[in-house]
Amino acid sequence: MARTWRSRLRFREPWPLHHPHYYRCYYQFPADLVMLCWLIMMAFLLVEVAGVEASVSSEGCLPREKDALLHYKAAIRDPSARLSSWQEAQGDDCCAWTGVVCYNKTGRVRVAELNLGITNPYQDDNWWETALRGELLHPSLLSLTHLHTLNLSFNDFEGSQIPPLVGSLHKLSYLDLSWSNLSGTIPPHLGNLTNLRHLDLSGPKL
Repeated sequence: MARTWRSRLRFREPWPLHHPHYYRCYYQFPADLVMLCWLIMMAFLLVEVAGVEASVSSEGCLPREKDALLHYKAAIRDPSARLSSWQEAQGDDCCAWTGVVCYNKTGRVRVAELNLGITNPYQDDNWWETALRGELLHPSLLSLTHLHTLNLSFNDFEGSQIPPLVGSLHKLSYLDLSWSNLSGTIPPHLGNLTNLRHLDLSGPKL
C-alpha cells in the first residue's frame, strides 16, 4: 500500500483572532523524506565549500608573500637572470615564478628552489659564474610563514654566515645550503626548526 502523508491542523492560543499566527499548521513527514532533505542540504553545502576553495586557489599567491620574494630578489645579484620571471607587474602570480611552488588551496608559498639543479659541484666547471650572489637570507623571507622547503645550494653568498633569523622559519622541513660559499660556525638557532627533516650544509668552508 502506498504511504500517505499525514497532516494535522492545530489551533493555538492565547493569540487573538486577528493575530497572523493564530492559525498554525504542522506537518508530520516520513523519516526517509526528512533524511532526503538533509542529504540535499549537505550536498549544496559541499558545493558551496568547493566553490570557495576554488576561488581562493584561483587568486594566486598572497600579495605580502609576493612582496617578500621581490625584496629578496632586490637584495641579491642574479648574473644569469635566473629570476627573470619574478616581476612586480599587477596580476603577476608569484606561484608561477621560477623555483616557487604554492599550496593550491591557500596560495601560500611552500617551496623556494633557488639552486642550479646541480647535484655534483664538479659536473659543470662554470656553474659558479651563474650563481646567485649577495645576502643569504633576507628578513623579508620571514613573511613566508608556510615555507617548508628552501634550497639555496650551489650559489655564491660570498663567505656569509648563516644568520640567526633562519631559526624563525618554523615550518621548514627541508633546508639545503650546500656549496654556497658560506663561512663561520653553524648557528644554534637551527635547533628551533623542530620540523626539519633534511639539512645539508656540505661544502668546503663550513
